[in-house]
Amino acid sequence: MVAVKEKINLIKCSPMTSKEFVDTINDEFDIETLELMKELIDKKLILLKTMQDTATKTKIKGFGK
Repeated sequence: MVAVKEKINLIKCSPMTSKEFVDTINDEFDIETLELMKELIDKKLILLKTMQDTATKTKIKGFGK
């Protein structure tokens, strides 16, 4: 796994359709590019799951003073 320590500035482009995304993955043969894409997707999933967990947190009586 490749550790990326520097900030990466991504070029903003038009949104991809699901088919275009799958085609891009299937057409890519550079391991570093695929690992970078996977790492970015994993980070986004962690962020979204953390936000979801925070939003649906149940408050327990007596502990929220």
